[in-house]
Amino acid sequence: MNNSAVNEWNARGVLLWLDGGQIKFRGRWDVITDEVLEELREQKPALTEELKALEAVKAERRVFAQLMESLWIGQSRPQWWQILRDALGSKDMDRAQYAWGMLTAVLEEKK
Repeated sequence: MNNSAVNEWNARGVLLWLDGGQIKFRGRWDVITDEVLEELREQKPALTEELKALEAVKAERRVFAQLMESLWIGQSRPQWWQILRDALGSKDMDRAQYAWGMLTAVLEEKK
């Protein structure tokens, strides 16, 4: 996604993000002109989809980072790790979040 529309807007000085499924943006006053606002309106459906995809990637990375942190400290429950690994492999984020919740509950009990 290096040549993505979101990256192109960032290069132009316009930061885009989703908030409750709606596109939000920020930029310097001299960058956000009427023409820029019109361009954003025209590109809104494509930008929304791209931002949703980026959020999904970020969510997966957060889960993996948390997983690696727990592995690093050596606290695990094999059955939940297997469920989590399978869920992440199949991209079933609901199942992965459930397994992660169970793992973190077990880790909290050990503290």
